[in-house]
Amino acid sequence: MFSDVGSTPSLAQFNDVLIPAGAKIYVERTLILGENPWYGQLALGAAGELPALFEQYRRDMQALGWQEITSIRAAISVITFMREDRVATVQLQASRLRGSEITITISPRGGVGGATIGSGATGRGGPSRPAPVQRQ
Repeated sequence: MFSDVGSTPSLAQFNDVLIPAGAKIYVERTLILGENPWYGQLALGAAGELPALFEQYRRDMQALGWQEITSIRAAISVITFMREDRVATVQLQASRLRGSEITITISPRGGVGGATIGSGATGRGGPSRPAPVQRQ
């Protein structure tokens, strides 16, 4: 999707996740790797209010084949889904002006030790994932 320098994504490319009607993409905050399946982070602006968008994501992501794993309603609400070998995290928060901001992060589902995409750095000098949790 971002295979060529200067290419920009189209919302039509993301047919496996919910894109609310009238949403716009924030290209400067979006990073997509691959095509089918895609991984990365998709940043959107939408006209809807948080409670309605939260319920829409819970309902419509399931209709797209995603299974809800967990969710939390707060000033920044988060819903996590799983589908096949991918995990989707949807973060919803009120926009400073009006409407809502949505960040959809898709990553491979990790096994023991987890899975990563990219070079292993976050751009902030730290690791791209936390240390594995020790299971007892």
